[in-house]
Amino acid sequence: MKNKKKKLCYTILGLYFFMGGVEYAVILPTLWLYLENTFHAQQYFLGLILSAFSLTAMLSGPMFGRWSDVTRKPKYPMLIGAVFEIGGNTMYFMGNSKWFLLASRLIAGVGAGAESVILAEISRVTTEAERTGILSTMIAIRQSGLLIGPGLNVFLRLANFNIGPFKVNKYTDPGAFMACLWTLELLLLLLFYTDLHKIKEQELEEERVVDPVISSHSNDTLSNQNPPTYDTVITGPNNYDVSADIEGIQSTTEYEKQISEVKTEEPVTKEKLSGAFFYKMYVREEIVTLLGVQFISLFSQVSLETMATPLSNTLLHWGELENSLMYCCAGVEIILVFILVRILSKHLKDRTMILMGCFLLAMANGWLMYVVPRAYNDTPAENIWKFVIGIALDMLALPFLFTCSMSLYTKLLPKEIQGLSQGLRRTTVGLSTILAPLWAGSTLRWPYLMFGVMLSLLGVSLLMLLLSFSRLLPSSKTQSDIKYKSAENIHTDNSSAANNSLAGNSSAVNTTFKQNSDMNESTPLLS
Repeated sequence: MKNKKKKLCYTILGLYFFMGGVEYAVILPTLWLYLENTFHAQQYFLGLILSAFSLTAMLSGPMFGRWSDVTRKPKYPMLIGAVFEIGGNTMYFMGNSKWFLLASRLIAGVGAGAESVILAEISRVTTEAERTGILSTMIAIRQSGLLIGPGLNVFLRLANFNIGPFKVNKYTDPGAFMACLWTLELLLLLLFYTDLHKIKEQELEEERVVDPVISSHSNDTLSNQNPPTYDTVITGPNNYDVSADIEGIQSTTEYEKQISEVKTEEPVTKEKLSGAFFYKMYVREEIVTLLGVQFISLFSQVSLETMATPLSNTLLHWGELENSLMYCCAGVEIILVFILVRILSKHLKDRTMILMGCFLLAMANGWLMYVVPRAYNDTPAENIWKFVIGIALDMLALPFLFTCSMSLYTKLLPKEIQGLSQGLRRTTVGLSTILAPLWAGSTLRWPYLMFGVMLSLLGVSLLMLLLSFSRLLPSSKTQSDIKYKSAENIHTDNSSAANNSLAGNSSAVNTTFKQNSDMNESTPLLS
């Protein structure tokens, strides 16, 4: 029953990502034509609207993440995010002016910031071994939304009727459609979703009850305190072997260690969000490198996506149908590459696949920098294969960069601050998606400048990766270097309590054992 409940909750979280992908793919192919044909907007306004969505997502991500870290109730930030998405897409449907469209994307962007809460919750309840696969699945679900979205446009473009004073056509219909989908997601979250860490907590509790060793000792042995490490069998009066009792205590301890990973006894306090805290956690070579790589790669990626529609219209004479089909084909390629990444992740490290992705993205930009300036003098039939090669190389690089860098980022940071960490990562990504459309929109007429700057940034990204390559590995040392001081205090208090309890019960049980004092100092009983 619990397994079905967990699958349902993961499905609802996957739908949140799916909606984000569909929204992007439904709106982007028609946005420029909506602005140009309805409001006679200039090209720069396309970049402005795309950046507006990223701006509010960038600002709301850390706030949603911090809220989730402190309360350990990620359901509520997701609900608020869905409400903002509904409001923003409803405004997009109403579309009174180009400025009203800008406001609609600002509001919808707040809802996109809640995705950081989902990624943080998954990072908390999964092991390092399974995390890359699950995160890859979530991102693949989002990409499937990018695949299906353009296909939906094929049918949405046929709408042509009025609802009161509002006109429903191929430009406004995507907003109304997405508002309905987000309303469905809101209802699913309200009625069927349970926070993942609560489900894991219940599973561990059930395992404890089912295990006869744990259940028989958890309530009557040293009040669940941790024992020291013994080298020999412990005997009581009349040579009674109490080693089974010690095994029961240790089993209970293992249970408590597991459940402590998903249950926060004391939420992170405000005092911990000091300058020293941020410096210790995030101003580290490997973290700065990963955030830099994500910023530069997303800047290049979004710049290409921004200029793809205007370029296809100019060089290939494509309309909204052809653009939708282009995004559909790109979505198929990305999903196939995600499958490839999942297979390769069993044989290659995250850092290696990130490096591969950077090289592929540099190749895509170099190719487009060569062919696009020359394409203005050629016919659409001559241009199409050149355009397709550039887009295909770009789509091939994206899953390697996005999935592996995100997965490695979560492995290098403690679980207690995954919400804040994902929010800060979302801010970095958001900043790149704000600047990229503005850059691509304003340099569209100067392709050498546009692609040249992106190639230079990718060169910096590759240099950072190569210089920090040896540090881009999750390890116990990395984690132990960034333990909270409060966690150390809790460890000290609990260890003292355990030792005091053992001392108090030493008169009742005669034990002959040799205690390794060095082990006590080097290996904490509570972590």
